[in-house]
Amino acid sequence: MLVSQGMSQHTNIAIPARFDFKPYKESWDLSRAKIVGWWEEPEPGPLYRTIVGRSPVGSRSGDRVLVNVNIPSAKMKPADFLELPGMSGLGGMCDLSPTYTVEINPADIPAEVLQPHENIRNAPDIAEREFDVLACPIESPDRKKPEGPTKDAWKMQSEYFDMKEDICELQSFLNRWGRWNFEIGYLGPLPLTFTLIIPHLFWKQREKYRDAKAGKPRSWLCHAGYQSFSSINGFTSINEPPFIVVARSYCEQAIQATITIDHLSNVQFGICKRDDCRKLFERITKQKRLYCCHECAHLANIRKIRADEKKAPSKQRGEQRNAKG
Repeated sequence: MLVSQGMSQHTNIAIPARFDFKPYKESWDLSRAKIVGWWEEPEPGPLYRTIVGRSPVGSRSGDRVLVNVNIPSAKMKPADFLELPGMSGLGGMCDLSPTYTVEINPADIPAEVLQPHENIRNAPDIAEREFDVLACPIESPDRKKPEGPTKDAWKMQSEYFDMKEDICELQSFLNRWGRWNFEIGYLGPLPLTFTLIIPHLFWKQREKYRDAKAGKPRSWLCHAGYQSFSSINGFTSINEPPFIVVARSYCEQAIQATITIDHLSNVQFGICKRDDCRKLFERITKQKRLYCCHECAHLANIRKIRADEKKAPSKQRGEQRNAKG
């Protein structure tokens, strides 16, 4: 990898550097989130544990929503339940998943669960509505280091863009590659800390990265591309060639960095024009190419022919009516 640095209006230098991707290995679990209601100051109770989430940004009219979330990986031993009624006689690890109450921005909840126009005034009762999330109990980075060998960030990026919009595939992807980003998420009763991924927000962000990868280099490099190199775990030095390393341990930051490197290397990509494909493909020649493969081009052509055939009879009937009129 060569990182170019401008020295003046007429001179550039190319700095050799190595890109290392060594992710944090984490376990992601499918969880069902159930809305409790609009945020109100909760009454403390002996078994009621409240976790204050990230401050909602851009929330609708300042409203906030409380949601109950099960954290399956946060398994407890029976002793941790303080010998609650009905818990006696259990041995080993308990399969019960603790439930935590988190605060979520209403705009982050799927529209089919909470409509954009709904708020605490016109929809006071929103309890019991449910949606799927992925939950990951984590340790803070200062207590846990990336594990295992360096991985191929471009392979991870390829799987990221190619996976279907399916929460089980997303779970499998994250369990293969590790922690998504450096956001802590929700701080619980120590030492428990966990983060959540709401799938529809994940897919929405992926489309932005897809457009960035296939878009003009200037629009990316002048904004997000610079941040992807100057953010957490930026340049580090080593005692052997190439002496400079760009290190990443979070999947999202690795994707940002690989997009930046591709643009700096003048590698060009396109997005398949077939709406139900939208696969990224590398542009090897300057010839304009609309589809990722011959199969997509052929299928799109067949769909166009069939659509034209359906329009033809209605167009003929319209012409006949006009002629009679």
